[in-house]
Amino acid sequence: MGIGVFNTIKLSKSRISVGFIGTYIPRKCGIATFTKDTVDSVLKANPLNMVEVAALTDKVAAYNYPEEVKIQIEQNNLDAYFNAADFFNKSEVSVISLQHEFGIFGGKDGEYILTLLKKLKKPVITTLHTVLANPTDHRKKVLQEIIKYSHGVVVLISHAVKILVDVYKIPAHKIFVIPHGVPEVHFFDSARIKKLLKLEGKTVFSTFGLISRQKGLEYAVSAIAKTVKEHPNILYLILGQTHPAVIDFEGESYRESLETQVKNLGIEKNVVFINKYLTIDELLRYLLATDIYVVPYLGKEQIASGTVAYAVGCGKAVVSTSFIYAEEVLSQNRGILIPFKDADALALSINRILSEPKLKQTLEENAYKYGRKMIWANIGKDYIRLFKRANLWMRWKNRIKFLEKLAFRRIKRTITEVPISSAEAVIKEVKRTQLLLSGYPQLTFEHLYRLTDDTSLLRFAVYSVPNKKAGYSLDDAARALIALVKKYRLRKNESALEFIRKYLSFIQYTYKEDGTFHNFMNYDRSWADEVGSEDCFGRAIWACGFTYFTDIDTEICITAKQLIEHIIDNF
Repeated sequence: MGIGVFNTIKLSKSRISVGFIGTYIPRKCGIATFTKDTVDSVLKANPLNMVEVAALTDKVAAYNYPEEVKIQIEQNNLDAYFNAADFFNKSEVSVISLQHEFGIFGGKDGEYILTLLKKLKKPVITTLHTVLANPTDHRKKVLQEIIKYSHGVVVLISHAVKILVDVYKIPAHKIFVIPHGVPEVHFFDSARIKKLLKLEGKTVFSTFGLISRQKGLEYAVSAIAKTVKEHPNILYLILGQTHPAVIDFEGESYRESLETQVKNLGIEKNVVFINKYLTIDELLRYLLATDIYVVPYLGKEQIASGTVAYAVGCGKAVVSTSFIYAEEVLSQNRGILIPFKDADALALSINRILSEPKLKQTLEENAYKYGRKMIWANIGKDYIRLFKRANLWMRWKNRIKFLEKLAFRRIKRTITEVPISSAEAVIKEVKRTQLLLSGYPQLTFEHLYRLTDDTSLLRFAVYSVPNKKAGYSLDDAARALIALVKKYRLRKNESALEFIRKYLSFIQYTYKEDGTFHNFMNYDRSWADEVGSEDCFGRAIWACGFTYFTDIDTEICITAKQLIEHIIDNF
């Protein structure tokens, strides 16, 4: 399965302007933090980059947004989505980054966002924070439509690619895997930070994030109670406020039930609630002081977790329930997975880590090493490459559409333009045109196929006999590729695919590592030139771009796309 490729594009010093759509700080929301971190990483990669943010808000004028927020989208106000589309269409931004989570947009299953996407005239890269393997029919349709109007979609783990391809029938080449970003921290022993936080002598466990019943914290509390007899110095830190949406629905009843559970189990000295929304610096201090990070979540289908990502990035030993994101990120001895709702299994894993120092060290080192590719400095560069790719492809696509439209107008004018001197003259000219068209022979590719051998299209023929002495040319192969792709698009003739592959393969072979092309090849497969003309260079790009945008076959499209990306890399 060939997923999207973008990292062949070099990061030039040229600036890029990006519009972001998502929740945003100071709103207390995981997506808001993610959007802010992505914005910061784009700006740090090149101070000349420009960003404009459209912030999804659940409460009008409730947040004091920073200056990069140029417009607010009231979640349940459909007109606000129209207004945001108008704003970005008039803006200088060249590409849009959409953060998608069903719950942050208005309408059934967040369908209001489609109103904005349909009206946007800029390419969109959508980051999917939830990909359900068993969606309702309506949720499936909404996500398919969002992806339809996106140039590409980003997922945070590779397993999400399989779900999108198998369940949502999304072409793999439209999907890109960019890991969840994490702050860059140094790998060192937790004792120094413990002293700073006055936690000396404690074996620190922690869980952070906005609290809700789906976190399964009651199972972690039960596991602590089972562990303190053997390890009385355990201190479990539950870091974070109750989720605002949970407070609106049920107040603090879940947190209060946890506090009651702690009291009933007699472990008040071993469990501490830090009931505040932590700054990133505060959070990192607590994480770096942590010996074991605990993730007792209840939802199997979760394909993103900032908390797990951060713990891995800090090089912590992690014990987590087996939800999808954790299964992938904590594989290969980077963490320990346990069943859902199983306090005994959690307690057993905790005791094992505490009793086996070498295991703890291995988990920490493996996690930290894996987390190096996830630091925001690297993730930001990946997003910039993808944004530039989307912008470039949109420009090429618009150019191709313009050329096709121009050609169609010329053909139409040639056929239908008549002197309007009288009704009789018009009728006569129409009849003449109809007669002319009816006399056209049926289009055939027989001679083109005859001139094509196992290498490519031969340049010339003597009457209908291929002239092998003439050899091959990139220019002819590019023209033939465009013609055959058009034929396949109109008639879905499977036999055309064989020749499309031959022409594309030849174009790929003529490409040189310095970013140029050969044009002429002798029949004995030796090159007849050092470098081809700019004309054949342009036609090769045209042919590959046209092939990709027709979306005729996944593998063919991926090949065409990758060739253009190599060209861009050396452009």
